Amino acid sequence: MAKPSMSLSTMLVAVKDAVSLMFSDGVWLTAEILHVSFKNHHYLELVEYDDNRRELAKAKGVIFKGNAAIVDKFQKATGNPLSSGMKILVKAAPSLHEVYGLSLIITDIDPTFTVGAMQQRLNEIRKHLKDNNWWDMNLSLPSPVEFCRLAVIAPADAAGLGDFRVVADRLEAHGLCSFSYFPAAFQGEESANQIVDQMIKILDLHKNEHYDGLVLIRGGGDKAGLYQLNHRRLATAVCRFPLPIMVGIGHERDSVILDEIANLRFATPSLLITHIRNTIIQNAQAAHSSWSRISHLANQALTNAEHLCDQQYRLVVSGAGRQLDRADGLINAAMLKTGHASSGVLDRAEQALDKTAQLFSMHAERQCEKADQALNANRDQVFQQAEACLQKSERLIETHVSSAMSANPIAILGRGYAYVKQGTRFVKAVTEVAPGDSLQINLKHGSITATVEETTNA
Repeated sequence: MAKPSMSLSTMLVAVKDAVSLMFSDGVWLTAEILHVSFKNHHYLELVEYDDNRRELAKAKGVIFKGNAAIVDKFQKATGNPLSSGMKILVKAAPSLHEVYGLSLIITDIDPTFTVGAMQQRLNEIRKHLKDNNWWDMNLSLPSPVEFCRLAVIAPADAAGLGDFRVVADRLEAHGLCSFSYFPAAFQGEESANQIVDQMIKILDLHKNEHYDGLVLIRGGGDKAGLYQLNHRRLATAVCRFPLPIMVGIGHERDSVILDEIANLRFATPSLLITHIRNTIIQNAQAAHSSWSRISHLANQALTNAEHLCDQQYRLVVSGAGRQLDRADGLINAAMLKTGHASSGVLDRAEQALDKTAQLFSMHAERQCEKADQALNANRDQVFQQAEACLQKSERLIETHVSSAMSANPIAILGRGYAYVKQGTRFVKAVTEVAPGDSLQINLKHGSITATVEETTNA
């Protein structure tokens, strides 16, 4: 005898009606965003973890496009779009579909909860670092005073990396500084882990290649990526990294935990590479100044040595002359006293005089040779130092010439840029013109006359 039964769809419709009746007004619930996407509607994957990050529950959520205003309101209040890793407080009603299963229809979001959760996350990271005495480990490292070799971690196609390399490639082309690039995502669920993995790789290479520091740059991208950089493992790695870390995340008004713990912080990648370039220039100028001072001191030392050598020579000659005069006086005195002198005595006296003259001559020659050797040694050392400083100065001059040529207005127009004039006046902002105005658009080879139909503020 067949047992009484009902179809699956009948049961699910009954459950659907029961769920709809029980949660008709929706409920406020907290969850963490695991993943978010947009295609006509906003689709969220929500998850709940325990204190050990073990998954307790998971569900799909949806914000229909007709209710998209709550997303804009949330972003305006928090400064961040909905993104993975965020904790949110939402009003949602469960909806069961016979085919697509259970989903949560989200009708409201409380941004104040998320702002508090974001600050709490930062405070927890700060406490973790300070409790372990890691907070100021990278901050306390001596900041680089010279740049010869740097490691750079950045997204492969980031606009900020392009701005950075405009200057970095010129420095490398002139042999002033070498850069090694390590790509990593700065946005997404695995961004922090990718950055840490590259840091480990750089630390291993540092044993043989020796880097002066590590550069972390992002540049561009939305604020969600900034939030994802507030990551405990990444912050710990930055604090404990044995090389000074310089960060240029790319947002002047916003900051992340990395800005607080890195050795040097810059608002943008362009400002970071400008600091590196200016340091190299200042060092080259200091080297040139030192070379000039060394050259002056060397010339002064050579002059003093020549003067001392000449003085010593005159003293030797004068001393030898006095000894000869004394010997001659003794002989004459002896001859006057005895009235005569044997030829043997005279011969011995002459031999003694000759020997004395030879000794003084040899001493004078040795003194001159020592002085000449000292002069040659000083001259060679000065010439070597001067040559090294001159070569570095020449490379610096080439860098300045290259920078000046790249900033030439003709070169800029040649890359597809243009400037706009209204009569004799340059147009710098859209607010300076109105519909109906006649404008002249100037290109590298000629100009275009256009009439303003409509203006749009950026």
